[in-house]
Amino acid sequence: MDDMSNAWLTSLRFLDADAEGLVDYHTWERWPDDVRGRLEQTGLLQPRDSALAACDQCAGKRCRVPIEQPITWQGTHVTARCGDTDAPVSTAQIRRERIRVWTPEWMRWVAWLRQALRPVTQAEELIPQRLWKVGRIRASDQPTVMVYFARGLWWAHEHSALTYLPTSRPDGDIVITLAAPRPPARMPDLAPMRVVTLAERLIAEDDGQWGLYVDDLVITGTGTTHSSALRVAPRYHLHFDAEAASVVINGITLSPSRTEYRIFHTLAQAFGLSPDTYRSDQYLVERAYDADDEPGDVKQAVKQRILALRKKMVDAGCLDPSDATRLIQAKSGYGYRLNRHLATVTFTA
Repeated sequence: MDDMSNAWLTSLRFLDADAEGLVDYHTWERWPDDVRGRLEQTGLLQPRDSALAACDQCAGKRCRVPIEQPITWQGTHVTARCGDTDAPVSTAQIRRERIRVWTPEWMRWVAWLRQALRPVTQAEELIPQRLWKVGRIRASDQPTVMVYFARGLWWAHEHSALTYLPTSRPDGDIVITLAAPRPPARMPDLAPMRVVTLAERLIAEDDGQWGLYVDDLVITGTGTTHSSALRVAPRYHLHFDAEAASVVINGITLSPSRTEYRIFHTLAQAFGLSPDTYRSDQYLVERAYDADDEPGDVKQAVKQRILALRKKMVDAGCLDPSDATRLIQAKSGYGYRLNRHLATVTFTA
């Protein structure tokens, strides 16, 4: 195994073994620049400021200490208060970047897998931050198989995703996990299900992102796949929560009107079934309006709702104005669809 593969394996093992998967600055600085860059570029880890700072003021100690409130800045440094009574000082001056942490966007990981595998059914979170159905795919040796994404598959306690997988394991179903555990821990035998690890399938793409090798898992219309088609090119991840009637787009929550949400949700469901197919005005109205509330001018009513959605997304800062007419595509005489080159879609179960 080369140095880069070792670095990928180390980072994936950490994200699998740590309960929260939170990467603090101490951990982050130990990973190679290329691994860190690809995790951020692909959108799999998101940086954010923390209420704790990664401190290294005491000789031989590396800890996380709370930032003084209000935060005291001195140029490029922040004042952090140490709670260790044995520490030589009660406060420390720490570089500003050391208050940053990186957190996994697990639904983004699911969307990334779906982009490569092109499943024909929707994603579903089974256990928060532990286990997901990625969807059912057309497999290379089965008519269709279900793909799961699992964290902590090998954990030997109640948080193991293993305890939540189906007890009847259909032949050929696939469980994707981040990495094999460090010995002496062992991956469980789930036969006849197949367990694969991301650590063995990552492709370093020229654009700085991570691709995923899945040629042996899926079949396409041409019977083969290409790594260039598996890159995470879409700019917008749309996560729909029907109960809240809201859409989270790249981390920004959008709360459209009830009818606007239903139209958007209908387009997203249609996208999951057939991303290249346009849906007519009538199709959208039948699913977005109550029977006694259907508009007289169907075409105009849908057009106005789409325009309103585009404006709200731009105003909320979750859609680039240049993509306003591209994310939800319109074609005269055909209807509307989501742009598969710009969007990935997931749903709250």
